Amino acid sequence: MSDQRSPGRFSRRALLNGTLSLVPLSALAGLVAACGQPAAPAAPTTSGAAAPKAPSTEPVSLTFMSWSAAGSSGRKVDMDLSDEYMKANPNVTIKTEDVPFNDYMKKLQTMFAADIGPDVLWNSIWRQPNFARANVIIPLDDLAKNDPSLPKYAPTALEMGKTKGTLYGLPAAASTWVLHYNADLFKEAGLKNPGELKAANDWTWARMEEAAVKIAKHEGANLVTQGFMTDRQVYTWMAFAYNNNGTFVADDRATFSVDTQPVIDALQLLADLMLKDKVSPTLTDQQGGDYVPRFSTGRLAMMLTWAGTAGDVLAVAKDKFVFDVIEPPPSKAGGRVGGYWHANLVNVNSKSKSREHGWGLTKLVAGARAEIMRVESGQLNTPLIDDPALIQAYKTKSPVKNSQLVFDLLKTPVTLPYNENWEEQRFKVVEPYMAEVYDGKKIADSIGAINKQLNDLSPK
Repeated sequence: MSDQRSPGRFSRRALLNGTLSLVPLSALAGLVAACGQPAAPAAPTTSGAAAPKAPSTEPVSLTFMSWSAAGSSGRKVDMDLSDEYMKANPNVTIKTEDVPFNDYMKKLQTMFAADIGPDVLWNSIWRQPNFARANVIIPLDDLAKNDPSLPKYAPTALEMGKTKGTLYGLPAAASTWVLHYNADLFKEAGLKNPGELKAANDWTWARMEEAAVKIAKHEGANLVTQGFMTDRQVYTWMAFAYNNNGTFVADDRATFSVDTQPVIDALQLLADLMLKDKVSPTLTDQQGGDYVPRFSTGRLAMMLTWAGTAGDVLAVAKDKFVFDVIEPPPSKAGGRVGGYWHANLVNVNSKSKSREHGWGLTKLVAGARAEIMRVESGQLNTPLIDDPALIQAYKTKSPVKNSQLVFDLLKTPVTLPYNENWEEQRFKVVEPYMAEVYDGKKIADSIGAINKQLNDLSPK
């Protein structure tokens, strides 16, 4: 495992003159791309935005960039919203551009280096800090504070748009990490399903493991019906750690405590399902099928992934079996339960040809109608705006009975490790280590070193 550390910080000059090409690709990947009361709005930075004013009626051209794939429903929504904005503002011409997700960072770097960055851009909460530090996106506090048309976001969602206390991005297209379960497999095994267990205050780690063991079926060495799918996604580990009263990362998003017993026990639980109970496909086996096709076969009892995946499952499995979603269980009955979830963000370029129109388009893209359009197109994003039509659209479109879950989990979010070096921490340290544990590595022998690596990689 490499211990090379990227700087994780850059100046506006470094961003704009192209010297970031010297930074390792793993670090550059962190540049671009997803509960308490919100803090008082911070004062704008030196590149601060003034209070809203009437948009100019002079001709203006804006560029709007996202990572939605060409021909996708997300791309169509972006284009429809741009058309709508141009119709309402005839002096504005908007050019939309979609860049494949894996190339998005490189494209943005090149464009900002040439001073032709998009006026409005999709971003991610762990990639935004570098943009804010380089002053290439505008702070939005004053604009938001003085704009009565801004929708009512969930407080935790608006907090996600902040970097060091200052709002830079409006949240949109959020996802929540939940456990999908095949209710038919539970019934065939003579078991109460997770929803029924929760209603009886008996949905716990022990019940989940017992169900996985009973449902799993082997033919010789082959696991033909899988009780659970242990994956190397760190979000799964984080969720189980939280539900064991553990602290994976502190509220500063940079101080890790993965070597504490509650967090260790959560990883051990996941490893045991694969190594001891042998009810989960191994990581090698998982190369043969992603979440949706694997679950849609009807031979996987439980998996954790984004709540919106339920729509994809229905499209493949149709009425083959009954399934639903639930939060990962607490370690003990009545224990703490939280949800890992995050939003993506929409930013405005500090050198936008028109900040007022950039702000207007950003509000539209991150607004309630836009989210309704996405939901109705099949993107089951977690609604972050208190809007009855949006909430109803989600509940109507979601194929699961327990769709209320995503709203409930917004109130108890798992603290995110989303500092600006997170992608390097995740892909170089956390998930490779999880794979080693699932291959038989003893956690106690190495978890301290892993915790140190994570904290050493955190921005100071």
